[in-house]
Parts: sequence; structure tokens; C-alpha cells
Amino acid sequence: MNDRKLLKSIIAVLFLLAACTSKEVSPIVIERLDAEMINLKTRAEIQHFLDKNRNLKETFFLSETDMSDSVLVDRIYQTVTNPAFKKFYNELNKSAGDLGEVKTQFAEAFSQVQKLYPDFKPPKVKTVISGLGHFSRDAAALFVSDSLIVISLDFYAGEKATFVPSVPNFLLKKYTLQALVPSIMSVLAEKFIVTNTEDKSLLNDMIVAAKKLEFTHEVMPETPDSLIIFYTEKQLNDAEEHKNVIWAHFIKEKLLYETNHFKKVKYIGDRPYTAEIGTDCPGAIGRWVGWQIVKKYRDENSDVTLPALLSNPDSQNIFMKSKFKGE
Repeated sequence: MNDRKLLKSIIAVLFLLAACTSKEVSPIVIERLDAEMINLKTRAEIQHFLDKNRNLKETFFLSETDMSDSVLVDRIYQTVTNPAFKKFYNELNKSAGDLGEVKTQFAEAFSQVQKLYPDFKPPKVKTVISGLGHFSRDAAALFVSDSLIVISLDFYAGEKATFVPSVPNFLLKKYTLQALVPSIMSVLAEKFIVTNTEDKSLLNDMIVAAKKLEFTHEVMPETPDSLIIFYTEKQLNDAEEHKNVIWAHFIKEKLLYETNHFKKVKYIGDRPYTAEIGTDCPGAIGRWVGWQIVKKYRDENSDVTLPALLSNPDSQNIFMKSKFKGE
């Protein structure tokens, strides 16, 4: 048994012992504003809804700087009274049900975060509809802050839904209910990560991205890596099988200390594959390599807690202490 597997076994035992002595996970309440929105029938009702939920106007929906209030009301009205959208919403509501699995995942993940950070208070969670971004800021599917999480549920109907987000097909796997909570945990991780804004290297970008992945894995240990990094199982297996080839490319091209934005985005940006290495190499391969470095770092430095790792802004130090050489 290697060190990482041994460490995971120890953590699992400790977790079970803690579970036996700690209080039960607090249930998560999700405020289903999407159900209220789809039943709004007039512009006056919509305006009343917005006035009643001002935090949504302030955080998630298009603001007054983007458009007038009347335009926002019109966009919502056109969406919630559209027969085709209503039919789509009914399909979504039927498949989503009461969001029981999502609530369970939130409760368990928040519980794990509280074990890492005892002062952490779970944000309120609200679901809305946005016409798949028609009236959300930057056409966003999510808003995540210390105190509030807003989910545009119509984004998460699944890849085979009547309407899907306007993104390339290879990104649709991000917009499923199974991927929802991992996506939110990855964003929530930013709250705990300390970064060196002076370090513009690809290595730093890789390590920061990897910290988000490792945080998500830590607070959702039962979630497959494929749902955390948004790769298929085949892509994960291919990356693992050709790890030495991928690493050799990074070394040959001197990528770790690359600072050119356009070159960096080829390795950490969303793409169907990394053409510079090969069509079988998954996109955003730099995030995956960064995760391997962070995993190796934790193997080599088992006394370093996850909060300590996230608060270490020195990516070069993490890389050197990982002793990672593409193995």
C-alpha cells in the first residue's frame, strides 16, 4: 500500500470515529425560488418578486447598470410565460424532484468544511431560473459568496434536456445535477486559498487550480475525480497512462515558468483536448498536472494539513517539496 492510500485509510478511520461521536449533519434548506418564479403571471408580480428578493438583484440578476428595471422585468416575463420554457421547466422539475441528493451532498460537504475551518458558516442556498442566462449577470449559472449561493436551476437539466446552456458540447458535462455541488465547492475553495499575485507563471496557475480540486476532493471524498475535474473516465485513464509523455512535454517546452497569457491558456483553459500534446490529451491538462503535483506534495508532507496547504502562496515551494517528476 503506497503512502497516499495509507493516508486515505487513516483519514477514513478517523472520519468514522468522528462520525460516531459528533452530532448529525445539519439538514440543508434550499429555498426554491425557481418554483415561485415559474408561476409569476404578470409584470407587477415579477416586480414584487424582485422587490421582495433584493439580494438577487444585487448579486445575480442583471443590475440597473446593465439595464433598467423594466427591461429586467420584461426579460423575466418573456421567459416564465413562454409555453416552451414552461414545458422545459416541468421536465426539469420532474427530474430534479426535491433536490434530495443535492441537499445531502451540500450537508456532507459543509460538514467537512466545518471540520477543516470551525468558524465556517454555511451560506444560504437559493435556486432560481434565469432563462439559461438570459437575465443573469454574465449569463452566469451560479453565484457563490460567504453568505449566499444562488443556483440557476435551468442550467442543470442535463445534456439531453430540451434546452441546454449555450456552451460547446464538451462543456455540457459541467451542467448536470451530479456536477452541481462539486462545481460550487471548487468556487468556495477560493475563500480559503492564499495566492501570490506577483507570480504569473503557469506553474502558479496550475497549483492554484489544483488546490481547488484537492479541496473539493477533501470535502466530497465519495465523489469521483471525473466529476471534480470534469473529465470522462476515459480521459482520466488516458492522462494517467500517458503521464510521463505529458510531463515530458511540459519540461521540453519549458512551460512551468511560462508567463505568456496566450500560451498558458492553452494548458489551463477549457478546450476539448490539448492539441499541443495530442488529440487524446484532455483539455486543461495543466490543471490535471497541477493536481498530480499537489497529491504528491501531500504524500511527501503528510504532516501538512489541507488548510496549511491552501494558505501557502508559494507554488514553487510546493512543487519542490512534492518531488514530482512525472511519475
